[in-house]
Formats: sequence, structure tokens, C-alpha cells
Amino acid sequence: MKLEIGCYPYTERCKTLETNFIKNIFLIIALLLTSTLSFSQTEKKRDISMTSDYSSDNTEISDILQFEGIEYLKLQFKGKDLADKSYHLTVK
Repeated sequence: MKLEIGCYPYTERCKTLETNFIKNIFLIIALLLTSTLSFSQTEKKRDISMTSDYSSDNTEISDILQFEGIEYLKLQFKGKDLADKSYHLTVK
């Protein structure tokens, strides 16, 4: 890309002006991207918490589950954002 900035013949001054112009363009693009990304990340904070209890309270059942390689978790989700919604939980 050649810039027409009124320098003829092509001298060191023209190279410096062209380099500064390109640097300024990149700086403007970087500032725009940074500001766009930083403002797009401002989302309201959601207060959803998850608590888990590992295994069963009964030690015999816990031993059997461990022997069989079965993991048993009690999961509990709490939060105002969960009201009147349905969810599907997949565990692998």
C-alpha cells in the first residue's frame, strides 16, 4: 500500500511519515478493540452457588460404592436466578 502524502521523490522523510501513519492506525485499532472488549465484559453478577457432599453418610454404602467404582454426590444449587427455570445436568 503506497500512501500519497506529497513527497516526491521518495525520501527518508516520506518513509518516516508513512511509518508513523501506519503506527498511528494500528494504535487506534488497538485502542478501539481494547475499549470494546473491556466494556463488553461488564455483566451483572449472578449469585448462584453450588454445594456438594461426597458419598453417603452410611459407611457401608460408601464402601460398596467405592468398591464398585461408583461416585455418589449430593449436589445442591441455590440462587434467585434459578427460580422458575428447568435445567438438565449431564455427568460423565
